[in-house]
Amino acid sequence: MHSPIHSDGITEMKPNSIHLTPRVFAHFWSWVKLFDDALALPIRQGKMWPDKRPPSEKLGRHIATLKYRVVLDNLAISHTYKQDSQDLWANGEVPVVGVKALVNTLRIDLHQRDQEVRSHGKDGSLKFTRTKALYGAEVNVTDLFMRAVVAIYREPDLQFAAFNASADWESPYNIAPPASPTDEAFDNDDYTELDWLPTDRMPKFYMGEVASCPEFSFMKKIEVLRQPSDDPTQGASKMSKFGSEDSHTCLMGMEFDPRKVHLSMAHERKAVLEYELHGLNPKDNLHDTKRASIIQRINLLNAYIEKLLNPPPSATPSRLEGSLHGNWTATDWGSFDNLYHVYAPKLSLDNGTRNILLQYYYESRQRRGFEYHMAASAVRFIREHALATETRKEEPPPPPKAEAAPGVSRSKSTNAVRRLFTRQSEKGKQPQPVAGPADVDVNLGADHRTQHHQSHFVLLFKPQIVLRSNIDDESVIIIAANDAAVQTTDVMDGDIDDPVDGHMLTKIHFILSGMQIFSPSPLWADISTGVQLPYEVFLDDLCETVEYDRIVRHTSCLVQYDKYNRLRLRTASQNTPQTDLLMANVPRFTLQANSDHFTSLYNVVTDLLLYSDPSNRSRVDRLESFILNDDISDSGTTASEIAFRQRRIRALSEQLNDFTLRQVDLRSSERLEMNQIAARVMAQTEELGLIFDAIQSVQQRDEQSTKNKVGIRLEASSSDITWNLMDKDGSLFMRLALRAIDFLWISSQDGSSANRLKIKDLEALDARRHAKFPEMISKQTTWLKDHPMAKAS
Repeated sequence: MHSPIHSDGITEMKPNSIHLTPRVFAHFWSWVKLFDDALALPIRQGKMWPDKRPPSEKLGRHIATLKYRVVLDNLAISHTYKQDSQDLWANGEVPVVGVKALVNTLRIDLHQRDQEVRSHGKDGSLKFTRTKALYGAEVNVTDLFMRAVVAIYREPDLQFAAFNASADWESPYNIAPPASPTDEAFDNDDYTELDWLPTDRMPKFYMGEVASCPEFSFMKKIEVLRQPSDDPTQGASKMSKFGSEDSHTCLMGMEFDPRKVHLSMAHERKAVLEYELHGLNPKDNLHDTKRASIIQRINLLNAYIEKLLNPPPSATPSRLEGSLHGNWTATDWGSFDNLYHVYAPKLSLDNGTRNILLQYYYESRQRRGFEYHMAASAVRFIREHALATETRKEEPPPPPKAEAAPGVSRSKSTNAVRRLFTRQSEKGKQPQPVAGPADVDVNLGADHRTQHHQSHFVLLFKPQIVLRSNIDDESVIIIAANDAAVQTTDVMDGDIDDPVDGHMLTKIHFILSGMQIFSPSPLWADISTGVQLPYEVFLDDLCETVEYDRIVRHTSCLVQYDKYNRLRLRTASQNTPQTDLLMANVPRFTLQANSDHFTSLYNVVTDLLLYSDPSNRSRVDRLESFILNDDISDSGTTASEIAFRQRRIRALSEQLNDFTLRQVDLRSSERLEMNQIAARVMAQTEELGLIFDAIQSVQQRDEQSTKNKVGIRLEASSSDITWNLMDKDGSLFMRLALRAIDFLWISSQDGSSANRLKIKDLEALDARRHAKFPEMISKQTTWLKDHPMAKAS
């Protein structure tokens, strides 16, 4: 952390800054562990000390509540990952990728209290323990601006330590938006890791806008506890008599007022429109049209401001709350632990920021996987289930089957690991069909032994997503909605206590209300408003903006995504399907676009969204080669190999730490030795990850049933999809309508896919005035039964 405030006052006009990296987090939690219960262990006990004094009460026994209040202005927060790979080292480059947020005001209030927790021991007896849990929290952020950043440092010494680099490797940052290291947003401390100091003082710097939000609030639900006078064996498992005392000037509950936020945004937008109104040029040919449009929008904002300041008598508290929260009330998020309110967020994505965010996600996933792979619980999990498999009674051999067609041969290790970790399908049990995306079942993909934990509820007011393709400047699409909600539920295995192996999947529900899509108008576009949808368009469905063309009318959308935990190693007793499920339902979707709008949509979808990272293919090739060349058939040997590599990585890391502590004073020969040790650590880490990926890859190759193949299953449905093709002058040229559409797409990680599309009715009309055949496609039913190329159902 850096702050411009010192004992002599403010010494420099720089923001408060917080620099976060993976090793910073690891170092911080290691420091926190110094103050755990180990310091309170009793000493000098037994027959040798018969006259020992009773243990003195610790300071923590006398503290009932801890409350923290933090207020920071002009704050910069960065979170970065240092990328290390043989391909990057061969080029003598070390990229540091991450995100950086600039915040105008940050207010945090955290509350801890002493509470008693009731639990059951192994013998069934009741056990009571005391903890100081975080029971309340509230965070308020104003004027949030987030960027995707990457700094590429030149390190020529690393070229001598690199090996097995790809000859055709290409950097993903070549299309990233360039910036200068002299920019105010660049801070060299953001890209410095605890064990690495860059020698390049002027790196290549890339930066792109990702998100912005004028107001953000977070609240943690205060759990209702048992009172001291209640029966300790009944009721809630937690008890506390603290937490409601008046101890400090609390920020909790003081800043959360949606009406003030909406008023502030409306006043700011009104001031911008008034400034544009006074700045109009009377000599402009479009002066009268622009003036009438601005006045109409100012009147709409005035009516909205008046409604917020003076609600009508018919507006009951619940109805007023609904107008401020969209379609949601407090009862909808009452069961969730964490509540987020995001006001007018704007997400921006182009080709450059997409690549930066993808690399940031890959590094985050690799770091989480490394922490789990280095844990002792991973080895213990494999050994315990291997022992359970060996002691399990052998099943009678299955009856001989007909010889299958020749296919891809499986190695010895593949078959052995499948017997240990893959699921066994139940005979006579068929998968239940899904009723439809509209019928969302929270228990889908889980059985009665699972536990559901409703963790997060995110409510977004007037969100918009700006998608831009690098093909041309006109390929811009804006997706907006009146309000959106994201619900996150964690499904845990009730039989496993491990936080990684016990986490089965995460269920995400995304509800979008009042969704609409816009495209910039080349005739009316004004750079003063930027690429974003004006605030007043969200207030009235009939309000049209001249800067953007509405190509999709108001509709709603429901999306459910079941994401399985890929770090979890499954056993033969776990028969839950492991295919990620994505269900989407749009009741009515109407697209009204001309050829220019369709070009923008096509470029955004094909060039920006349907992107495949080439690095994934190279990793799949290395994984296939590892499975074929290495024998992991013996689970005990595999667990020992994992433990050996863990010890090897720890030993090399200790040697590397000795060099990093004095890397400023290292000679060239010592620096080369340090880089070679780092290269060996990187190679051992990659091979350790390949072992776990090989086990999971064998699980994914379950050939007994297609429902067990790991991948993603997409189910989409809509009652009506209409495409109105418009001419250049705005008249209707053609109309295509599809009704009762059901789409199914299954994709496996090996590249194979299957899809199915059902359409109940189709209508294609030629809307030209002198069209000879207005109905271009008609449905015939008389000859379907006899025609060999058709089938009637």
